[in-house]
Amino acid sequence: MTPDERISQIELLLAETMAILDRHTAQLKQHTGLLINLTEVAAQHSDNIRFLLREVSDVKTQQSVMQADLRDLKADMSGVKADVSDLKADMSGVKADVGDLKADMSGVKEQQTTMNGKLDLILEKLSHSEN
Repeated sequence: MTPDERISQIELLLAETMAILDRHTAQLKQHTGLLINLTEVAAQHSDNIRFLLREVSDVKTQQSVMQADLRDLKADMSGVKADVSDLKADMSGVKADVGDLKADMSGVKEQQTTMNGKLDLILEKLSHSEN
């Protein structure tokens, strides 16, 4: 094999190697672009996840406040229930007092009727004695 033939073979091998290298370079550029896109998507997802975590934290804080308020309301409700029970007991006493007052008023009416009768009698006797 002559030196020219060897150079021809080396040139063919070198051309094939360069073509493979060019394909690999193109693939590497393509992969680099894809990697940049993936990095951007990961950054966006990271921002979204951070936002969601903040929102979840806020919701948990609000839930804690609401639970505390609910406990306070339950405590207040038990106080209100006790007050309502006291009012019911007081109302029973008031009803009994009203019943007593009605009975007393009935007695007063009877006495007034009796008094009116007696006054009428006195007036009648007075008017006969003047005549």
